[in-house]
Amino acid sequence: MQESTTKHMETKGLMNTAEDDGYGYYWWIDSFGGFSAHGYGGQYIFVVPGLDMIVVFTGGFGDPDFPTPHRLLKTYLLPAAKSEQPLADNPQAFKQLMEEITKIQDPEKPLSQLPDIARQISGKPFRVIGEPVTIWPEQITLTFRDGDTYESIMVFGTGETIDLNGGLNNVFYMNELGSGGEIIHPLRGYWQDDHTFIEERNFDLYSDIQFTIVTYVFEDQEVNITLESRMGSLPILRATGEMID
Repeated sequence: MQESTTKHMETKGLMNTAEDDGYGYYWWIDSFGGFSAHGYGGQYIFVVPGLDMIVVFTGGFGDPDFPTPHRLLKTYLLPAAKSEQPLADNPQAFKQLMEEITKIQDPEKPLSQLPDIARQISGKPFRVIGEPVTIWPEQITLTFRDGDTYESIMVFGTGETIDLNGGLNNVFYMNELGSGGEIIHPLRGYWQDDHTFIEERNFDLYSDIQFTIVTYVFEDQEVNITLESRMGSLPILRATGEMID
């Protein structure tokens, strides 16, 4: 461990600001007295032996923002460590911490009332026009029923139809696609306001690079659609649609 966390290579200016302090054997060296492992999209494991501290970040950052967790650690977390000795027991703070952890572990939220527009467009197909045409389905249909899920159907120019269910209670609904269910497609959605519906999809469970957000803004029998990716792997794409009589 001593050898692997000792600097063996100068790296200043070669990568990014989070990786300027040198490299050991599979560990990056940190000037604040520790070492770290860096993963795709800004996922980090920081080890600070002097404070008996391990800090883990999960992330989905593009290249310009990759050092963000490193800056957060230096700016906020390390200065917040008031003592190198264990803190005295604090039952009230511990209870509050456990309550917050429980909330995170159980992400389900109560269903909100559907806006009037949801009932008006439910089950009605919309013809889609967008650039590039290879990205967009020719037709979309959103169906809202009583319960905590909704249905999203996309029909493509190739004749392929993708029929998915999404969660409306802040929980992803897992769809199995492919002849043997080998593709898992998570989907959830929520109404941001009376006319705006947001869908969150992930085509790759191992990375945020394929996490996409689709925004539908409905007005009467028309819809404006925006597609963007969580990590900026796609340019923001826009399309329009009109209800098919």
